[in-house]
Amino acid sequence: MPLVSELLRREVRGDRPSESEIWTNCATCGSQVHLSEAFVDRGDPFETTYHCPHGCGPILVVSLPGPILWEEGGWRAGDWVVRNASDLYWQPIGKDRLLLLRARIHAID
Repeated sequence: MPLVSELLRREVRGDRPSESEIWTNCATCGSQVHLSEAFVDRGDPFETTYHCPHGCGPILVVSLPGPILWEEGGWRAGDWVVRNASDLYWQPIGKDRLLLLRARIHAID
């Protein structure tokens, strides 16, 4: 049940991302949400779910991959899958570089 920032640390060498540097938009209310502002549920041993702080519901899930990976289901990061229904951005503090993980249509289905 890792956090998105923990997965990025493993995949991207050099920078150490924090949850406050990573953001997405809630597909329901449209508000920009930094992952540090989201309610994070780590109660399930097989997934971490980020919820909109405005009570709209899940905005992002980190989970183990299912037996079949489907094209629009998420991004593989080692043993985990990042399932983002809206584009996910990471801009390291003090850097011009911006990392973008495009939204996956069926990420939270």
